Amino acid sequence: MQYTLHCLHFTDNTVCYVCPLCFSGAHSEAIGTSLLLMLLYGLSAIPFSYLVSFLFKKGNTGYAFTIGIVSVIGVALCSIIKAFQVVGIDRNEINVKVNKALWAFRIFPTFSLASAFSSLYATAFDNALCESMPADELQMYCEISTGPSRKGTLDKCCKNICKDDCLKYVYPITWDPNSCGRDVFFPFH
Repeated sequence: MQYTLHCLHFTDNTVCYVCPLCFSGAHSEAIGTSLLLMLLYGLSAIPFSYLVSFLFKKGNTGYAFTIGIVSVIGVALCSIIKAFQVVGIDRNEINVKVNKALWAFRIFPTFSLASAFSSLYATAFDNALCESMPADELQMYCEISTGPSRKGTLDKCCKNICKDDCLKYVYPITWDPNSCGRDVFFPFH
């Protein structure tokens, strides 16, 4: 029975995480990275679930506790830490604490998975942004206005506006803080 519940949970997660693959554009690296993340999460979640099973006498209680912990750590904490990173707080002492918390919570497979998918989605979106717009429409957008006050999302696709700050292709699995390489490999340290 417990095996069936774990299979249902995996199927539910698979459906939830496969849908964002539509946003990866023509880059198969993002799709392959998503599949790698799900495979590695499955492998790293097994020891976590096994260790938690010793805390409870009844399987249902252990399962409910595991789902609760997964939700709190994977969704809530990851969302809070990502929000701090996106806001880009200027105080260095807070950035250091956020980075330490990021590394500490990577011990939990669900946190690494949520953080990796968040980073992967951002990377895949940026990689596919300029390609997703038809070339003639992008050219028309770039020619409309080139004023210095313009700060649109597509401006990073216009070579005459962004100059050296244009979007560049980023491989999803690198050790860069904005990429998901750290989260892919950390559960297997």
